[in-house]
Amino acid sequence: MKVQVHETNLPLKRTLQQEVLGSSILLGACPWGPPEHLPETSVGVGADRIGIILEFTVREAPGPVIFRTFQDPVWQESCVELFLNPFPDEDSYYLNLESNRAGTLLAAWGRDRFNRRALSLEEAGTVESLSASGEGWWKLAHRLPWSLLESLSAKTIRFPYRVRANFTKCGDRTRHPHWGSWVPLDTPSPDFHRPERFGSITFLGGEPRED
Repeated sequence: MKVQVHETNLPLKRTLQQEVLGSSILLGACPWGPPEHLPETSVGVGADRIGIILEFTVREAPGPVIFRTFQDPVWQESCVELFLNPFPDEDSYYLNLESNRAGTLLAAWGRDRFNRRALSLEEAGTVESLSASGEGWWKLAHRLPWSLLESLSAKTIRFPYRVRANFTKCGDRTRHPHWGSWVPLDTPSPDFHRPERFGSITFLGGEPRED
């Protein structure tokens, strides 16, 4: 996938109105559980001078939000997720960013499922989020700053810039447990922590910071 970096640095709400997102990607790979339990979920991917922009759209009746505190186990309820390795040619370290429809974040950094550290509240606070919901749908948008990826990896971003990533949808303890993803996975049980299976995304042009 190729994504053009737009030369804007507007607030996230206004940025989403500038048509910076590419075509929506369906998170339809469903190797675990009945496919009919997976809500129709898509994500638009874009970028600007500040960072990577994602807008998830989930077609389901918005249920109650249980988790509202940073680093709560949001994967237990209806949740959308990003898994991103910012420098795949150099190491396997990746960021997982998981959110329920209220925008409650769970975020960690490490080289695999077991060797990870939770992001601090200060680090996660650099991620902008917006949420909205209506009858039969909800949306969640994030802007993940280039500066956070540079800080976590201790590396400098240069364009064109290639990452490896997967976008996922889950609800481990919902009425109808479900798991779906952009890149298909083939583990015996649900496991999104598979950096060797992430898909490739290249960001074209732009500058890594707003200054």
